[in-house]
Formats: sequence, C-alpha cells, structure tokens
Amino acid sequence: LEFRRVLFRSNPANQPGLDQQNWLLQTFTTQDPEAAEGNEAAEGNSSAVPGSLTNSPSSRRRCETRRLHSFEDLDQYVSEAVQDPTISKMLERFRCLDFDALAFTQLQQMPGRPLQVLGAYCMDQSRLTRLLTEQGQVDNRPKFTERALHFLGAIDKLYSRDVPYHSVAHAADVMMTMEWFLSSEYLHRKVSPLDHLMVMMASAIHDAGHFGLNNFFLTKSMAPEAITYNDKSVLENMHLAKSFEVMQKEQDCNWFEMLSGAYQHDDDQKPVDLKHYTRRGLIDMVLATDMAQHRDHVENLRIMCEERAKRAGPAADIEKKSPAQKQEALNRKLFLLKMTLHAADISNPCKPEPTMLRWTNLLLEEHWAQGDRERQLCMDVSPMCDRESGREIGRASCRERV
Repeated sequence: LEFRRVLFRSNPANQPGLDQQNWLLQTFTTQDPEAAEGNEAAEGNSSAVPGSLTNSPSSRRRCETRRLHSFEDLDQYVSEAVQDPTISKMLERFRCLDFDALAFTQLQQMPGRPLQVLGAYCMDQSRLTRLLTEQGQVDNRPKFTERALHFLGAIDKLYSRDVPYHSVAHAADVMMTMEWFLSSEYLHRKVSPLDHLMVMMASAIHDAGHFGLNNFFLTKSMAPEAITYNDKSVLENMHLAKSFEVMQKEQDCNWFEMLSGAYQHDDDQKPVDLKHYTRRGLIDMVLATDMAQHRDHVENLRIMCEERAKRAGPAADIEKKSPAQKQEALNRKLFLLKMTLHAADISNPCKPEPTMLRWTNLLLEEHWAQGDRERQLCMDVSPMCDRESGREIGRASCRERV
C-alpha cells in the first residue's frame, strides 16, 4: 500500500493531461493502449471502401489489370518505369503468386529502384494514399506520396548487390507475395488502408541492410550489431533501426511524420495517434521474421485456429469496446499481419519450380559464403553453410532424380 501511495504521488501520470491508466499499463505491462486505440480507429475504415478491392473475383481482376491512372504524384523516373512496355507486361502479374521478382529487379529498365516502382504501382492500384487522405489520416496527399516513394527509393539503396539471397529482389518478392495474400477475401475484410500501407512498408524494409550473414554468425562472432541488440533478433532490429534512421536523417523520406497524430474517426471519439500504432505494427511485423521464433509462431497459429473453430457462429458486434477488448483486437490484428509477413518471407518453396530453384541456389550461395568466412576466421562452420558437403548432397540428390 505504501508503494502504491509513493507511486501515485511521484509518477508522471499524475501530471495534467496524462492518462494514469494508460501510463500504468504501458509502464508495468506489455499492453499498449495507444496502439489499441489506433487500431480501433483505423478499423473503422477497413470494409469495402470505394476504390479498394472487393470480395468479387471479377472486381479483383479489374483492379489487377488497371493501369496507372495518374502520374501527378510520381517523379519522372517512376512514371517512365511503369509505362515501359516490358515493365508494364511484368506488372500484369501483380497480386499473383507467380510474380517473378528476380526477373523484375534484373530488368535493364530498372536500375536499382524496384521497391520504389512496385510501391508506386501498389499505392495506385489500391488507391492507398487517396483513401488515407479521404479518411483524414493524411492531410497532404501529394507530399505524403512523394515522401513514401522517396523513402522506398532510399530503402532500395540499403540492400547490398553483393548479397545473393537477402537482396532487393527478395524484398520485392515479399512485397508482391503480401499483395497476393491481401487480395484474399479473409484478409481484405480485416485490413484497413493504413494496415495495407504498413504491410507494404514492412515488406520493403524487413531485410534492409542485410549482410548476407545470419543472426547465429553475428552473435557467436560478437559483431557490433549483436552487442548493440544483446543477441536478440539482431538483424531484424537492425533493419528497423536503419529504416527509421533514413526518415530521421532525410526529411524528404519521412512519410511517417505525416500520419495524423490526432485522428478521429467519429466526432465523439478521443483523438488517437496513428504514428504510434503504425510504428508498433512495423516493429512487430519485422521482428516476427526472425526464424528463431518460427516454432512459437506455428504453435500460436495452431492455438488461434483451434480457438476460432470452437466459436460457433459469427462474432457479435460490440458498439463500444472496453480497453481490454481493444487490446485483444490489436493483438489479433498484429498476430495476423506478423504471421502473413513471416509466411511471405519463407514462401519461395511455394513458387513455380523454376523460380523456386533459382531462389534455392541463391540461398545456398549465401549460406556457403558464410561458411567460407567462418573457415577463414577459424570458427566452426554453421549448419547448412559447408560448401563441400552441400555440393555433395546436391550431386546425390541429382543422381536420385535421374
């Protein structure tokens, strides 16, 4: 009791204008009331808004084949790229699982900025910036679009050309696979335009600045990044930090600061900070791509599916949710987005066989390059990183297939 008296006398929540309950929850629990309110506000616009995908397959096809209708918000490079016949032909496979990101990024017409081009095309086809502006979540649509595209161009440059697998082509592949996921009826009903933007950006940044070395190598060699992030999701934390640093250092790339900090879906709703919700979503999604969490993800997904199967009939609509219900809704939404991005990140085996084999060869080359480096440093060679044994297994597999 004395501790509680001291706490309430001294904590910042007692200062005017701060919410005591929210402060206590954010300080002493893992709950995030601000992000929960942001999700609640954004969800008010998640259903069948004009110009978005509908549940009709024919409507999806019309959206997939529609060409860019306006270039007023795009710079000359992007405008020329999306109108190029070769690029335009490849973009016909937009929102298709067999979109060939490797071929797309290697086009001569696309010198180093595929994420920017795909982002522009995605925002146009889904009318993302228009919807965010119409809903009051963004004030200045042209400036927001410009900054978002400049940001994606800067992220393009963070990916190293010397890394075989975790390259800009992989980021483009994940971005397009996520578009395929989001075109499903189930996800379309649950994802708001702001969520869609968040997913697109998370896909683009999820491996930004990758070294071609895995977390295991970085931690056992005590690399500076491992020291910085205490061996916890080292690469994933770095990708996020580098991406937000781009926005802090380059104003023309800072689309994040243009999200409304006092958004109200309804007149009687308390203003919410969409930046807080968006940052929480980006962090959660990118950190979930750490393969060390894969087993836990699969188990949690199994539990979620079992619980959903037990619920009979549609969920009842609740006019006004309690804070606990809003937090639960946030947790469900972010878990769904995290699992979808994680699935997209490791989706190569589900692609057409020629594409799958090209990605497999690139991944093996990256692993083997790490093994070569480990030998040079007199370290134990990591699993799946031994070039000679890997080649022998490959030769044996080929003999079996023959």
